[in-house]
Amino acid sequence: FCVSDYLFGSARFRGSRPLRFLVDWVTLLAILTGVGATFATAVLHLEAGLRSLAGLPGGVGMHVGLLAAMAVGFAISSLHGVQAGIKRLSEWCMWLTVALLAWVVLLAPTGRFLAPALGALPAWALQFPALSMGALPFADPAWPKLWTVKYWSWWIAWIPFVSSFVALISKGRTVRQIALGGVLLPSLFCAVWFFALGSAAIHVQELTGLFG
Repeated sequence: FCVSDYLFGSARFRGSRPLRFLVDWVTLLAILTGVGATFATAVLHLEAGLRSLAGLPGGVGMHVGLLAAMAVGFAISSLHGVQAGIKRLSEWCMWLTVALLAWVVLLAPTGRFLAPALGALPAWALQFPALSMGALPFADPAWPKLWTVKYWSWWIAWIPFVSSFVALISKGRTVRQIALGGVLLPSLFCAVWFFALGSAAIHVQELTGLFG
């Protein structure tokens, strides 16, 4: 599918081929940028995990190997189609995510997980607008600026593809079902995920003295 078909589907814009061509190419470049950023972030995370847990040396060789492994897995799942490949791979990833979350929650002290979650939830709700838009333009630290701008560019890059994909798979569903299954429940799961993994990371840091 082409994004221009969604933007200029009416008869009024059917003759504007240069504009449709420009929109489709800008969308393609945005998607490539978003996929590249996702791959780069995943490689850095995997490299840090392998260096920490397995003691493997990092570097360009590991980066190329991880990129090649992810590219092969992506190609195999895509060649098998949506139902046999991408859907099955997504289900495996989801079950592994749920298993990791349950393992962390069950092993971590209950109070260590619940207390930060209950205390952080109201603060997050009150500060969400400022935190989501704050790049600290007049402050010295560069991390908040780069992190916020990185997420802005990431979401903008994924919007054309993801919005069209969600529209296609949502055919026949009500607005309530889309809002519940596509927005509310994933957001709730992400909140529980960050509460659990963040609290566990702070707990491990306090016990071991890692990272100062």
